[in-house]
Amino acid sequence: MACKSQYRYLSLVILPYSWVIAFPIDSSASDAATVVYQYRQSKGTKVDTVYRSIASDGNETIIGFKDPPNIETRAICNPDFRIKSWHFENKETGYDVNTARFGDTIKITGRMGKKTIQKSQTIDEAPWYQAMEFSLQPFLEKGILTCEFWMIRPTDMNVFKMAVRRESVDTIQLNGRPERALRVTLSPGGLAGRIWKASYWYRKSDYFFLKSTLPQGIPGKPPIISESMGIKRRE
Repeated sequence: MACKSQYRYLSLVILPYSWVIAFPIDSSASDAATVVYQYRQSKGTKVDTVYRSIASDGNETIIGFKDPPNIETRAICNPDFRIKSWHFENKETGYDVNTARFGDTIKITGRMGKKTIQKSQTIDEAPWYQAMEFSLQPFLEKGILTCEFWMIRPTDMNVFKMAVRRESVDTIQLNGRPERALRVTLSPGGLAGRIWKASYWYRKSDYFFLKSTLPQGIPGKPPIISESMGIKRRE
């Protein structure tokens, strides 16, 4: 059982089974209006501006990530952000990977630097998410208290399960002003969940993503902090 809710459970994505992953470039959602969001991302003293875009026609949603100058991703999702396929590219490391869900299996093919990857991972009925800025909004809107979901780690393309828990309402500082925000925590399953925990904050009034803090996994390293700078443009 993927999620515990006082309302209903998230359901499973079923796609035709195939060993060939054809990442869809053209989609009906491509013609929908695109909203581009801007974020300030800091790792200690290093500060970058990154972008997240979203377009939806009501039947399908496309989420794009752009972390200049090297990383770009594109996810094709159901309207509730359950991923159907995901493309990851990192020009610096030479990663160019396509992934897709077929029932209870995630297929991964492409290039990781000088290596070719082709593998499959058996999963369960839990949803597959990659974009926490958007994916957790249905979780929050439905009053779900805890939920498990699958995720792919971009550094090694390993598939693993994460748990999300609804926590408290906090007052955070964002762009120099206080904001009332609902905090949720993310952690991997098992022993690793006791060591690694990330926090995400969403505006209490409409569950709009505001801020996140992610440990880098090495003791002593500063966390990765992302803060919303609002909508950059509409296309």
